[in-house]
Amino acid sequence: MDISRPTSDFLPKLEGKSTGARLWKALTLLALALVIAAAAGTAGVWLIQLVAPAVPVYVGVLIGLVALVISLRVIAERYDWIMPWYYLLPAIIFLLTFALFPVVLTIVLAFTDYAGVRNGELNISS
Repeated sequence: MDISRPTSDFLPKLEGKSTGARLWKALTLLALALVIAAAAGTAGVWLIQLVAPAVPVYVGVLIGLVALVISLRVIAERYDWIMPWYYLLPAIIFLLTFALFPVVLTIVLAFTDYAGVRNGELNISS
């Protein structure tokens, strides 16, 4: 990224749109690539486990990474201004993994696991 160029060079060229709208377009494209990778990883594990049930689940991470790289290449070919935004992907993935996912999981467990069956500590009073 050339820091001598203005920041607007790294945003999509949308006529008549504000900087915020252009920023959201860039973030939406990154989110789309992450959703495609997650869907490909999930579907890949599901299909592979139909054929070979002993395959470990982490194979989905590898399939997802391959899908992420392919989807980012396709997006970069279509939108040449998106390439500097790829530096945000590690931070986005880190935040989703270690901040958002545990919060969502805690909320889901709080409203669905009333008896404590999932953690092995069955509470007979509930």
